Amino acid sequence: MKLRRIEESAASYVVEPRRAATNSLNAKGEERLRLAGRDSAALRTVLNILATWGLNGEQTSVILGTPLRTVYSWREKIKNGGSLKEPLAVDTVERLSYILGVWEATMILLPSEAEASKFLQSPNESAVFGGRSPLQRMLDGQVADLTVVRRWFDGWRG
Repeated sequence: MKLRRIEESAASYVVEPRRAATNSLNAKGEERLRLAGRDSAALRTVLNILATWGLNGEQTSVILGTPLRTVYSWREKIKNGGSLKEPLAVDTVERLSYILGVWEATMILLPSEAEASKFLQSPNESAVFGGRSPLQRMLDGQVADLTVVRRWFDGWRG
């Protein structure tokens, strides 16, 4: 009888941590789904912005820092309100953030999306761009290039 109580008692200690671990895993899974949903919405918006700026698939993959086939896969997953299954990499989320910041700045500073697209594609004599367009600088493909363009627009915006 005494041994049985010890076994039952030990079993309860073993079961409880498993239950806690399962709850923790469920919470982590729910968090991953929440982040994937957030990333899906941001990606959908950025892909629309890049299309408005006149970028093709290859240019989009350069700015997002990912292979073209991945961009096509993402497009397929998020079309019609769909969602990614996993959150995007931190690097990709950072790129999305910079692109959204550039878009926001152009919408504040310029009268229309058409004017913003034209400005982004026009040569700029600022030392940051060296006679190239802001879009060409972003197409150099590094996160740092997106950072520089975003900061330039933030500085112009004041």
